[in-house]
Amino acid sequence: MKVGVVIGVFLMFSTVFGSSGTLKPEEIQWRGRIAGTYSGTLFASGYNMPVETTFYFEGGVLLGEYIMNEEGTLTPGELTDIQFTVDHTVTCTWVDKYGSGMASFTFTGDCSGFAGWWTTDENAESYQWWGSKEDLDMQQVLED
Repeated sequence: MKVGVVIGVFLMFSTVFGSSGTLKPEEIQWRGRIAGTYSGTLFASGYNMPVETTFYFEGGVLLGEYIMNEEGTLTPGELTDIQFTVDHTVTCTWVDKYGSGMASFTFTGDCSGFAGWWTTDENAESYQWWGSKEDLDMQQVLED
């Protein structure tokens, strides 16, 4: 599977940047490590609710989805239009039954976790979104 992810990432960047793109091999490797499921929380409805966020490659394109646990009710959502920016960060659009908006995730160097934020299309205020592939307190790790 790792080979497939690396090939998918390579094809995606070849398409976006052309065969003479300026991406370094370590950047391609880093971007491929984003794939996986992250357990964490996001702040919504006045509290930090559990959320499972998954990133995966399909046809060389990074996609994402999430499932919020709203006091026992599971609410799915999608992450679309994912763009790689700088410093291990991706931006995207989240979409679920409540609406849509922007989100941004900054990953640790080894992609074992992220700290992020989300906002709605109607409101400029942003809210926290954390995730970890391990059972770590990502907020504490990133604040250290």
